[in-house]
Amino acid sequence: MLGKRGDAALCEDAIVVAGEYAAVIDGATDISGRSYGGKSGGRWAMEACVAAVRGLPGGVDAFGAVSALTLGLAASPELSPALRPSASVTIYSAGRREIWQIGD
Repeated sequence: MLGKRGDAALCEDAIVVAGEYAAVIDGATDISGRSYGGKSGGRWAMEACVAAVRGLPGGVDAFGAVSALTLGLAASPELSPALRPSASVTIYSAGRREIWQIGD
């Protein structure tokens, strides 16, 4: 994917299809300017959410999915939860025939 900057490495958005889940992830642009391993906060959050979606077990409910996403984002322990990078995520669960939207 190419984001607004025209460089795939800077893109903070992703589409994931893994097992029975499909997700659209939009990493929130971090206006603080902090870097997380050389990545923007939005890029870091997007990648953490991609990994969480790929790791979801079959049949998980919305609560389980949100818990997995939260744990993925909590991997940035140097920041309080209110200051951690974030993302908006929409997940389709084919097994449950449900759509879950997390974030704005």
